Amino acid sequence: MPKINETKFLEILEKAKTRLLRDRCLKSIDSGVSFQKSLLIILKEICDTQSISVHETGPQTFPDLLLDSFGIKAKIAASDNWVSTGDSILETTREDNLEKI
Repeated sequence: MPKINETKFLEILEKAKTRLLRDRCLKSIDSGVSFQKSLLIILKEICDTQSISVHETGPQTFPDLLLDSFGIKAKIAASDNWVSTGDSILETTREDNLEKI
């Protein structure tokens, strides 16, 4: 598997964002878990064609997704308010060897 750089990582995230906004009805996503699943499906579609590794981490693990050596914490807001309830992160739950989260 190729090791990607930050520019490639951001490019993939931008493609995923565009596809989420274009192809998926965000209003049908009713939880953070369903958003994370939708994001993972799109990232896999993008990355599989380029042989780039992407997968979920386990429950209670930070970050939610790993794209090569980059971490993604998947978040969605029900409104234009980015207030989050809970979601404390313990350093012991963090995946090792990440370039950036």
